[in-house]
Amino acid sequence: MTGLTPQAYCYLRHPILSSGETMLQYTIQHLCFNGSIQLETRRVPAHARDPHLVSRKLLTRRTKDAPGSQAELFALELFPLGQAISLGQLRIAIKKVLPDFERFKHEFMRTDLIQAGMLSSTFVRTPAGKERMQEVRFIRKFVDRKIDHLLQQDKTSLFAHLSALGSNVVLLKKETRDKLRGLLKEFPELRRALNTGVSFDALSGLDSFTAFDSLSLGDSFDAGGDFGGFGGGDLGGGGDGGDW
Repeated sequence: MTGLTPQAYCYLRHPILSSGETMLQYTIQHLCFNGSIQLETRRVPAHARDPHLVSRKLLTRRTKDAPGSQAELFALELFPLGQAISLGQLRIAIKKVLPDFERFKHEFMRTDLIQAGMLSSTFVRTPAGKERMQEVRFIRKFVDRKIDHLLQQDKTSLFAHLSALGSNVVLLKKETRDKLRGLLKEFPELRRALNTGVSFDALSGLDSFTAFDSLSLGDSFDAGGDFGGFGGGDLGGGGDGGDW
């Protein structure tokens, strides 16, 4: 494991231009990945006054334990313990406590990274911070570039790289993650490498990639339908943008 979360990578990759909104999204994804939050799809009534059943993605906090960072603790406390909430309800909760996304970047992420020795000031990475960021960047770019070869000829190496990335798999290009989905049934060990043994859906085993693609805070907090894609707020989103 690289030991660097996707939200930390997002900040360290572009200390000046990185988005607080994107970092909050990655933090929630990371908490889903490590099992602190469970994401599942359920059939639920469309509305309190409408019993018609619809499929909704619901998130449930699974632990009382505080994560190891202020940013993760802030994100975790958006979720009532043991109570499933929809993405629309999550957007409403965030709007109430965080009207300015940049507060998440400057108040929580910056503090965590300075304490971890990865930033020396708001926009200046330490040598250790730059090294850790480049380690993740190298693996991410390698997997994106070599995915077809790795799938066809070197799955052992692919599994090792995905295990090293951990929750940073959300940084891979969407095309890469789409190609990886088919492996989850064929190689159960890949599922363990990707979500540390936690099943997002107790009934059908919702795979990690689908879960990650489902979450998006978006530019609007309308409690209506889901937003497509995840990571669109930071220079092209996820791993798609070029590094400067």
